[in-house]
Amino acid sequence: MYILKTKFSDGTGENGKLAMSSDEEKIERIQKDQMVQLLKRNHDVLLEKYELFRSRNESLEKLAVEKESLYNDMKINADKLSAQLFSL
Repeated sequence: MYILKTKFSDGTGENGKLAMSSDEEKIERIQKDQMVQLLKRNHDVLLEKYELFRSRNESLEKLAVEKESLYNDMKINADKLSAQLFSL
């Protein structure tokens, strides 16, 4: 937003910088500070979401491993029973 605002502004002075009054500079600095605060807040929200999804995925992976181990145990028991029935 800031880049677009400065790019299409027609009050440029030397070196391509805007010729602004002190009030305009204060307003611009406040806008920059607000944008930085928004970016920090967005970053914090993204980190919270990342941690939430990471913990959820870890619990799902543990559950999947437990289910796979239970399936393998049941399959081994079923194969043993099948072998016993075949031998009878």
